[in-house]
Amino acid sequence: MALLSDDMRTLAQNLLQDYESRMEAVADLRTNVRQWLNNSRTVQRALSAEQRQKLGEQRSGLATDTFAFINTIHAEQRQKFDEYMLSLRGQVADTLKEIDQAHQVMSAEQRQKLGEQRSGLATDTAAFINTIHAEQRQKLDEYMLSLRGQVAETREKYQTDQAEAAKVWANLSQLKQKNRMTLDVTPRVKKGSATSSQTAESAGRVASHAESSVAADDLKVIHGIGPAEPSDAVDELTVIHGIGPSPAEPSVPVDELTVINGIGHTMARHLSDAGITSFRQLAASNPEQLHLILGKYGKLANVETWITQAQNLIR
Repeated sequence: MALLSDDMRTLAQNLLQDYESRMEAVADLRTNVRQWLNNSRTVQRALSAEQRQKLGEQRSGLATDTFAFINTIHAEQRQKFDEYMLSLRGQVADTLKEIDQAHQVMSAEQRQKLGEQRSGLATDTAAFINTIHAEQRQKLDEYMLSLRGQVAETREKYQTDQAEAAKVWANLSQLKQKNRMTLDVTPRVKKGSATSSQTAESAGRVASHAESSVAADDLKVIHGIGPAEPSDAVDELTVIHGIGPSPAEPSVPVDELTVINGIGHTMARHLSDAGITSFRQLAASNPEQLHLILGKYGKLANVETWITQAQNLIR
C-alpha cells in the first residue's frame, strides 16, 4: 500500500508538472499570438494606407484617362455624326427632287387623262342631253296636239252649252215677264182683308213665280250668262198672311264668342252652326245642350265656365 501510494504521488506530481509546463507553453503561445496579431495589424494598417494612396492615384489617373477618352470619342462621334447628317441631308434632297420630278410627270399625265375624260364626258353629256331634248320635244309636241284637241272639243261643247243656255234663258225671261205682268194686274192684298181663296191663289202665283225666278237665277251663273237680277218673290210672300217672317221682327245679335276663355274659332263656328251667336243665348243654355251641340269637339271643354262668363258679360 505504501509503495502504491508513493507511485501515485510520483505520478500525480509528474502530471502536475506536465500540466504546469503545458500551461506555461499555452501562456507563451498566447503572448506570441498577441504579438503576432499586433504586428499583423500594424503591417495591415501600413499596407492599407499605401493601398489607399495608390488606389486614389489610380482613381485620379483613371478619371483623367476616361475623361480624355470620352472627349476623344465625343469629338470623333461629333465628326462622324456631322458627316452622317450632311450625307443624310443630301440623300433627302435628292429623294425630294426625284419625288417632285415623278409628281410633275404624274401630274402631267393625270392632267392629260383628266382632259381626255372631260372632253369625252362633255361629248357624251351633250349627246345624252340632245337625245333627252329630242324625246322631250317629241312628247311635248304630242301632248300639245292632244291638249289642243281637248281644248277644241271643250270649246265646241262650251259654245253648244252656251247656245242652249241662251235659249233657256230667253224662255225663262219671257215666262218671268208674263208672271210679273200677271202680278201687277192683280191688286196686292192688305193684311186682314183678303179671303182664304184669294190668299191661296196669291200664294200659288207667288210660289210659281219664285220657282221660275230661282231657276232663272241658277241658270244665270252657268257659263256667265246674264247678270243676276233681284227677285220680287220674297216681297210677294211677305204680304201674304202667315207666310215668311214679319218685317218688323228684330234680328238676333251676333257677339264675338271668342272673347270667352276656352272658345276658339272652331268652337265658335260649331256654336254658330247650332244657332248660338250671342252671349245671351250662350248664358241661357245648359251644359248638356252645349255638349250635345259640340259632340266630339266638346268632350274636354269646360262649358260651365262658358255659361258663367257669358252671364257676367250680359250683366
